[in-house]
Amino acid sequence: METNATRMCALLVGLPDVTVIGVADVEGQPLGVHVETNATVVGCAGCGTRAWSKGRRQVELVDLPAFGRAVVLVWNKRRWCCPEGTCDVGTFTEARPAIAPACSGVTDRAGRWMCRQVGQGRAVSAVAGELGCDWHTVMDAWSPTGRR
Repeated sequence: METNATRMCALLVGLPDVTVIGVADVEGQPLGVHVETNATVVGCAGCGTRAWSKGRRQVELVDLPAFGRAVVLVWNKRRWCCPEGTCDVGTFTEARPAIAPACSGVTDRAGRWMCRQVGQGRAVSAVAGELGCDWHTVMDAWSPTGRR
């Protein structure tokens, strides 16, 4: 049995390589689960040089409901800069497909769940209503995930 509070939170959100840094519980709003990854050293994909941190930015992703409530996973995504002046990469943000596909508005697990639900005949609007998002969010997730 896990007794470490941080580890328990990571297990509850199903992402073992993240730290849950807080939960926003505002009445009438989706539950906001704030997470960040544990990586401290990242190399530039272009040249391999150790990247410098440029801080973080929050990315809000529709996630699966929890405890009968809609959930938004707020990923405090790291931004990085390649210090090598001759490298073409420049700046980049961390990518974690296990959390969410690039440029997605939903978590990976929510996108897969949406596809299963719509594929089994549920109305897109019903799936969107259950997740607390709009029709377009479900359809945007359906396109890349549904093709896999």
